[in-house]
Amino acid sequence: AGTATFTVTLTGNVQDAFTVNYASSDGQAIAPGDYANATGSVIFPAGSPSGATRTFTVLIQNDNLVETGETFSATLTGITGLTTIGTASATTSIVDNDVASVSISAPAMVNENGGTATFTVTLTGSVQEAVTVNFATANGTASAPGDYLARTGAVTFPAGSANGAVQTFTVDLVDDAFAESNETFSASLTGITGLATISSTAALATTTINDEDAASVSISTDATINEAAGTATFTVTLTGGVQDAITMDYATANGTAIAPGDYTASSGTITFPAGSVGTTRTFTVPIQDDNLREPGETFSAALSNITGLATIATATATATITDNDAASVAISTNPTVNEAAGTATFTVTLTGNVQQAFTVNYATANGSAIQPNDYTATGGTVTFPAGSVNGDTQTFTVPIFNDQLAEPAETFSAVLSGISGLTTISTASTATTIIDNDVASVAISTLPTVNESAGTATFMVTLSGGVQDAVTVNYNTSNGSAVQPNDYATTTGTITFPAGSVSGTISSFTVPILNDQFREGDETFSATLSGITGLATIATASTTTTIIDNDVASVSLSTPLTVNENAGTATFRVTLMGNVQEAFTVDYATANGTAQSPGDYTAITAGTVSFPAGSASGAFQTFTVAINDDNLVEPGETFSASLTGITGLATIGIATATTTINDNDVASV
Repeated sequence: AGTATFTVTLTGNVQDAFTVNYASSDGQAIAPGDYANATGSVIFPAGSPSGATRTFTVLIQNDNLVETGETFSATLTGITGLTTIGTASATTSIVDNDVASVSISAPAMVNENGGTATFTVTLTGSVQEAVTVNFATANGTASAPGDYLARTGAVTFPAGSANGAVQTFTVDLVDDAFAESNETFSASLTGITGLATISSTAALATTTINDEDAASVSISTDATINEAAGTATFTVTLTGGVQDAITMDYATANGTAIAPGDYTASSGTITFPAGSVGTTRTFTVPIQDDNLREPGETFSAALSNITGLATIATATATATITDNDAASVAISTNPTVNEAAGTATFTVTLTGNVQQAFTVNYATANGSAIQPNDYTATGGTVTFPAGSVNGDTQTFTVPIFNDQLAEPAETFSAVLSGISGLTTISTASTATTIIDNDVASVAISTLPTVNESAGTATFMVTLSGGVQDAVTVNYNTSNGSAVQPNDYATTTGTITFPAGSVSGTISSFTVPILNDQFREGDETFSATLSGITGLATIATASTTTTIIDNDVASVSLSTPLTVNENAGTATFRVTLMGNVQEAFTVDYATANGTAQSPGDYTAITAGTVSFPAGSASGAFQTFTVAINDDNLVEPGETFSASLTGITGLATIGIATATTTINDNDVASV
C-alpha cells in the first residue's frame, strides 16, 4: 500500500488551537524492515468543532519476503491546550503481498553405474522463515530395490532463503549386471511446512536410468570332430546377463562336408530365460561315420534373428570332421650292415589299404657316417600302385664304401618325405649302422743301445693300419738297471696320430740321457705305451735300450822313495783315477829286491784294499809294510809292492812301487 494513515479525531469543540504529538512503535512489525519509524505533531486550529480530524502517514516497506501479517502502533503524547487524550494508541496490521513456491527437478538421464541420481528442489520467491518440504520416490518402469533404492525424507530451506535457492537429495542406483531397457522412476514433493506452496506443475520429477550393461551371444564348437563321434556339439554362450528372455535361431550350412552324406542338416531356436547370466545352451548335429578314406571336411552352424536386449558377437562356428580311416607308410632296414656288403637295403611298408596310387620321396642323411666317404648319397621316389593292400612293400638300396680305415661303427639314415594322396608317413626315418671291417694298432721300438754321451735316446711309435679318427697313446719311462734321475730323465707324454693317418705313420719322442763321470756298467731302461684312445690297439707296449758307459777308472800304487830303517813301517798308497759308481777291491803283495824278507822287512803275500761305491777321482787307500831295525851296518836296500788283482770296472794303472830302506847303523874301528 506504501503508507498507513492514522486519524486523530476531536471529540468536543475547542475555542483555542492545540497540538498533539505522535510516534510509531514496533509490534510484530519491526522498523525499519517493515515500516519507517514516524514521529511528529498534528494541530487542531482554534474553533475546531467536535468530529474534526487530523491525519499522519507511516511509510510501509514493500519487501519481497513471504511473511505473516505483522502489527505496529502509533501513540499520542504531549497534548497542549485544554484538550485531553481519550485514546492514546492505535494499532494496524501489515498484510503481506508476497508468495513463494517450491518445485522439484531431476536430470533427464543418469547412468546405471553413476551410483546415485540427484534430485533438486528449487525455491521460487524469498522466505522470511524456514520452509520444510517432504519427498518420496516412486517406481516407474524401474523398480525398487532392483533398479534403485526407494527413499523418503525432507529438505529444509533455512529462514531468509532467497529466490532460486536449492536443496538436493540423492537416490542410490543399483548397478546390476543385466542388459535391460532404459527405465524410469520419479520423486515427488508430498508435503510442505512454512509460508510456501508446492508448485502444481513441478511437484514430480522423473529420471531415466541409462543401462550400461551389454549382453551378447557367441557360437562355438570343437575345431575337429572325429567321424566316429556320432554328433558334433555346438555351444551358444551368453556373455553378460539379461533381465528379459532372449531367443535366436540356428541353422547348419555346408562347407566341404555335404549334408546328408557327411552330416545331418539341423536348425532350431535357442532360448535364454529371463535373469540368465553367463550361461550356455547347446545343440547337436548328427555326423555320418562312413568307410571312405577322405580328407577332413568342414561344415558350419550360424546364429540369426536374435530377440531381446542382446547382440550376436560370433555368428558362425565351423567344425572339421576328421576322417577315421587311415593308411600310412613306414621305412625300415637291417640295424647293421657290414662295410664289405656293398649295399644297404631299405624297405617302405604300407599299413592299410589305398584306393588310389600314391608316391613317397626318400633321401639319405648323414649321421656319424658321412657321404661320400662311407656311403653314396641316394634319393628318389617309390610308388604304390592303385589298389595296394595292407603289407605291400617297396625297396631301394644305398651303396656302401669299403674303405681301409679303422673307424667306429657309423650310422646313416634314410628319410621319407613328400608323400602324395591321403596316406601318411608313420615312420619317417630309419637308421642303419655300418660295421667297420678294418683294424689298427701301435707298436713302440728303439735302438738296442745308446752311448751315454748321445744326450738322448729316441723311441718310435709306429701305426699299423689306417685310422679315420685321431688316436692318442700315453708313454712313460721306467727304470731297469739304469735309474732316473742319475742315468736318464723320467719322461711321460702323449703321442697323437691325427685323423686320417695311414699305416706306417711314425711318431717319436726322446728321453734325455745323463752323461755322468762315473765308471759304471752298461745299464738298461724302458719306455711303455698305455691309455690308448680311438680305434686302435697297442700291439707292442714296451721296449728297452741299454746305455753304454763312456767313462774309465784306474788305480796306481806309490810309496816314498826311501824309508829309514828305524821308521817301523813303509806306507804304500793306492790312488783312484776317475769316479766309480760301485765299490771295488784291489789285491796287493810285497816282493824282495836287495832287501830280503824277513831280515829287512816283513813280507805280505796277499792283502786287499777296498774303495766304497761312489768313490771319486783322487780317492786313495793305504797299506803298511813292517821294517826290521837290525844292528847291522849295511847299504841301502830295496823292496817293492805290487797290485796283483782288481774287482769291478776299474783297471790297474801303475802296478808296482819300490822303496829303499836306508840303514841307520854305524861301525867303527
